[in-house]
Amino acid sequence: MQGIIVPMITPFKEDLSIDFEATEWLVERLERGEVDGIFPYSTTGEFVHLSEEEGVSLAEKVIDSSKRAMILPGISSNSTDTSIRLGRRMKEIGANGVVVTPPFFFKLREEHLILHFSTIADKVDLPIILYNIPALTGNMISVSAVMKLAEEHSNIAGIKVTYDSISYMRNLMEVKSVRRDFSILTGLDDHLFNTLAIGGDGGIVACANIAPELHVSLYRSFRKGDLNKAVEVHRRICKLVKLYDVASYFPTSIKTAMKFLGYPVKPYVRKPLSQEPEEVEREILRILKDAGLVEA
Repeated sequence: MQGIIVPMITPFKEDLSIDFEATEWLVERLERGEVDGIFPYSTTGEFVHLSEEEGVSLAEKVIDSSKRAMILPGISSNSTDTSIRLGRRMKEIGANGVVVTPPFFFKLREEHLILHFSTIADKVDLPIILYNIPALTGNMISVSAVMKLAEEHSNIAGIKVTYDSISYMRNLMEVKSVRRDFSILTGLDDHLFNTLAIGGDGGIVACANIAPELHVSLYRSFRKGDLNKAVEVHRRICKLVKLYDVASYFPTSIKTAMKFLGYPVKPYVRKPLSQEPEEVEREILRILKDAGLVEA
């Protein structure tokens, strides 16, 4: 798996039910931006605020709406059995693969993290992307654990890394010595360039919800050897990610930006999250202007 994959936001109506019409529009918009994959039921998509049934229904709508992108729904849970059940359901509805974090309540020893992922890999007949986001799960997937999982399970296809450490990413590249096909994908928009530079395969990056052309341009320019263009786009993305600094949460930063870009996606989020106040909205608009996405 290579290229740009979008951890898609979940559009809601005013009554906070899933807005499937806006979901279909967003899938079409992302595919017009030529992204390589879409990841519904994601962190950015507030998966922890959706029921299993809603997660499957959302993924099914994304699959039905898609014409070309890989669809890789999330199956993360505190329960290994729940992740397996979700993974099997995602396969039934036609997913191309799945994404899974560590459990996020108990602090687990490495052998138990490996057991969690190994059991899922044995029971779910799909490509699996591990998702290392220790700031939110409290559980770090070590390089040694990734190496063991990659060696022992051919359907563990790669990893998304949302962890601000170039040394971790550098060491992770060693996994490719035992699995050349193992995909290493950053979860941080502003790490896309350096991830590619050290041998990575792309990114699963949230700001691609609002500006997929930027991330696709960076990726393709880098692959073609046009480093001047890649650096130019990288600098714009570095301006754009300041959204995260001023907003309260990933989903609210993206949904607020969508409002200013005229997307038919409302800024509604489920409790305990709430919409951004006006002063934050003004900052987000300023950032969009600085990144060249809205006219100054």
